[in-house]
Amino acid sequence: MSGAARPVARIAEGIRLSRTGSRAWVLPEEACWCVTLDGRAPPPPDPAPRVPEPPPRLAEVWLYTNEDCNLRCSHCFLPPRPLRPPPGSLLERAEEALRLGAETVYLTGGEPFLREDLEELVAALAPRATVVVLTNGTLVTPRRMERLAALVPATLRRRLAFQVSLDGSREVHDARRGNGAFDRAVSGIEALTAFGRPPAVSTTLTGANAGGAHEVTRMLPGLGCRVHHLFLPHVGGRLAAGAERLPAPRELLAAIRRCREAADAGGVILSNHVVVASRVRRPGRRYDGCVGGCAMLAVAADGSVYPCPSLAGRSGLADPPGTALVRAVSSGRCAELRHATLARRPRCGACDYRHFCGGGCAAHAYAAGGGYDAGEPYCEVYRGLIEDCLREESERLLGEATAEDLTGGVLRPSPAEGAGTGRHRFGCT
Repeated sequence: MSGAARPVARIAEGIRLSRTGSRAWVLPEEACWCVTLDGRAPPPPDPAPRVPEPPPRLAEVWLYTNEDCNLRCSHCFLPPRPLRPPPGSLLERAEEALRLGAETVYLTGGEPFLREDLEELVAALAPRATVVVLTNGTLVTPRRMERLAALVPATLRRRLAFQVSLDGSREVHDARRGNGAFDRAVSGIEALTAFGRPPAVSTTLTGANAGGAHEVTRMLPGLGCRVHHLFLPHVGGRLAAGAERLPAPRELLAAIRRCREAADAGGVILSNHVVVASRVRRPGRRYDGCVGGCAMLAVAADGSVYPCPSLAGRSGLADPPGTALVRAVSSGRCAELRHATLARRPRCGACDYRHFCGGGCAAHAYAAGGGYDAGEPYCEVYRGLIEDCLREESERLLGEATAEDLTGGVLRPSPAEGAGTGRHRFGCT
C-alpha cells in the first residue's frame, strides 16, 4: 500500500482501516488482502511458505449408488451405464470413509431413487453420518417418504438432507430433461417438505437457462425451500458433444448476480454468495487448492475411486476398483489432486484474489486442458463475485465506523478466525 496511506482505525485484532485521500482501505496487519471502495485491490504480498499438509483425513465421501437414470438431461457430463453396486459394497466404502474421519456421505448417480433399496441404505448410514441424497426429484413420492419415515426414527431425520435439480420454468426444465419432468420434480420437492426435510435446489447454468435462472430463485419460497445453489457447467458427456451452448463467463456472472438479487428479495440463501462472502470476512485465511483427493473422495458405481465426483468417468484419473480409500487419499492417482497448488498456475500468480478462490475448481481446470494446474476457465466469474463481496464488506466496515473510530478508536466486531493456509471446497461440483 502507498506510503501516503494513514491508519485511522483498528477494526479488530489484526485488522485496520486506513485512508489514502478520499479512498478507504480495509487491510489486515498480516496483510493478505486490502481493498478500495472503487473495487481496485493492490496486489497482496507473497504468502509465507506452504505449511506441510497434515496426514490424510476425509471430511466427505461421494458414493455413486448407480449410474443409470430415468431422464436424458442434455447437460449431463456422466454417460449413463447400467451399473448398480450391491448395498453391501456401498456400506463397506462408507465404513472406510467414516474410519478416516468422514462426517458426510453423499449418495448420487445416475438417479439414486431408481434403487428400490435406497431407503435401507439411508437408514443404515443415518446413525453414523450426515447423509445427503442428490436427485432429480421425479421419483420422490409420498409412498417412498413414508417408507423412509418407517426406517429412520424422527430423532435421526435431522441428519438427512436432499438436493433436487430445477433448471428454470416448466418449459425450460422440460426442454432439458423431458416432458413432465418439471411437474414431477415439484411434486418430489413437496413430498420431501412434507417429510420435514425441504431440499436445497440446484441449477446447472448453461446458455439455455442462464438468463432465467433467477426465476428458479423466486420460486423457492413458494415451494418451502430456502437454499439455491448454482453449478457452473462441467464440460463432458452430452454437453461436450454440443447438446447445449456453453455460456461465456460474463454471462454466468450476470446470471449469478441476478439470482443474488432475487435471493435477497425473497429471503433465500444463495450458497455461491455465502461461500465467497465467508472468505472475504476471514482475511487471515488463505486458500490454495481444493479438497478433492484430500478431504473428499468419490467412488464410482464400478468401484473406481476418484478425487472428486465431477471427475467421475474421466479416463486416467481414478484408482482402480478395490483400492483402499486410505491408499487413494495418500499415494494413489487421487493424491495427485491433493498436491495440486496455485503456485504452479502462472495466471494465478499474478492475481490479487488468488487466496480467496484458491485457484477455483480443479475439475473445471482439468476439463479445460493442461491438467489440474491449468487455468480455471471460470476465473472471471470468481473474480466478479469476490469483488462484489469485497465492496460490500468495505462498505459495512465503514458504515460501522464512528467519528471517534476514524480518529484512532477501536471497533470490535467478531474477530477473524481460521488463520493460516488451507484447502477449500467451493461447492461447485
